[in-house]
Amino acid sequence: MNKIYINSISEVVNKVNDTKIDIILGFFDGIHLGHQKLIEFAKSNSNNKLALLTFSKTFKKDETVLLNETDKFNILEKMGLDIVFILDTDNFKNIEAIDFINGFFKKLNIEKIFCGEDFRFGHLAKGDVSLLKNYYKDINIVDYYLVDGKKVSTRMIKELIYKGDIKEANKLLGRNYSLYGEVVYGFQNGRRIGFPTLNLKPSANYTLPKNGVYKTYTYINGVKYISLTNIGLHPTIDKLDTPSIETHVFEYNNDIYGSFVTFEFVDFVREEKKFNSLDELKNQISLDSVKILGK
Repeated sequence: MNKIYINSISEVVNKVNDTKIDIILGFFDGIHLGHQKLIEFAKSNSNNKLALLTFSKTFKKDETVLLNETDKFNILEKMGLDIVFILDTDNFKNIEAIDFINGFFKKLNIEKIFCGEDFRFGHLAKGDVSLLKNYYKDINIVDYYLVDGKKVSTRMIKELIYKGDIKEANKLLGRNYSLYGEVVYGFQNGRRIGFPTLNLKPSANYTLPKNGVYKTYTYINGVKYISLTNIGLHPTIDKLDTPSIETHVFEYNNDIYGSFVTFEFVDFVREEKKFNSLDELKNQISLDSVKILGK
């Protein structure tokens, strides 16, 4: 898969040639079941090199994401795309829709366009499918993917994650929701009570599940381990201002500070709570562990 980064409109003509392409439009955060349906439909109905357009980051400041850039492109590559255009969000979001068409779309040899009916582009998202239809005849609008009569969307999945409904979020993603990041030093409180943890520094501004305890899988050097992950503020000891992400990996106790790992969320176990003592906390984690390992 050829990844083409485009920082400005002026670069478009220098990045492409006359190869005829079909193109899929969207942002594709999460690459959920709806996105997968769109991409698979395009693959089945394309007779040319198949490209996908996305953007370098979200359009709203501090907006959370479901995938970091590396994982996003790894998933897209496995889906068999030929080209991915990554447009610099800061330089493209304020371009008027008509200038976007003339400066990007019309400089590519596009035969077919594939998108959802709610695709928007250009300054203030004024560009839409109706505008594109004035310039392209072969536009394929793919219907929403519905689950239980509801449209699958990135917003819906984020809301489920915020609520801790990991199982439902995973169902709509078509895979387990995951975080990737570096193992960093924490307060070492887990060691004090017999449950050492890996403290994660996320690689992106991920959408975090609500505070609580989760069953997770942790991938270390490609090996999958069952684990218990706590997201929270340490209400019993060393209370924090912002949530930490700490994972106790069963049957693993090596020092891997500075290494990068992936946490996959499987199920919500319980709410975060404050305990009266470390012994109470330890006893509860023991119960949580039995529940997780028994699932």
